Amino acid sequence: MNFDASIILCTINEIENLPVLVKKIENIANFNYQFVFVDDGSTDGTREFILDYCKGHSNAKYVFNVRGVISRVAKFLAIIILKNAKKTTDPLSGYFGFKKGLNLPINEKWRGYKILLFILSANPSAEVYDVPYVFLERVKGESKIAKGIDYIRIYLTEIFLAKRIEIRNKR
Repeated sequence: MNFDASIILCTINEIENLPVLVKKIENIANFNYQFVFVDDGSTDGTREFILDYCKGHSNAKYVFNVRGVISRVAKFLAIIILKNAKKTTDPLSGYFGFKKGLNLPINEKWRGYKILLFILSANPSAEVYDVPYVFLERVKGESKIAKGIDYIRIYLTEIFLAKRIEIRNKR
């Protein structure tokens, strides 16, 4: 079957939001589309919803057990949108250090997760060195990526704010 568009919905533990989102899209989409659900390991019933939905809809398919796909997509977006994100193997890292004197254009009103993207964008001539490290299993709390749709919204906002900074610092 040919579709005009594929709507890719990346999820992790979104059982409270996903059915509502799917219904909203069904109600407003006036074109031939397919849903592609990509689940990153949900344990709250999201996968079961996706399976049931796909059984009853020929315009839906799913990908499961692709651990970290949201992270990989986020990293890919950073690298294609932000020139300086290519300077490091992990532009999304929450662990980084920097020399005094770097330009830190971080507005207090911005709320997000990827401060390194702003630092890289504001300092186009900065030298970047990767120091490998290995994560252990999380003992407390949860990954920000577990916030699902909120994470994606905030992340996309950050990417475009960082792009504006990159363009401004290019001049």
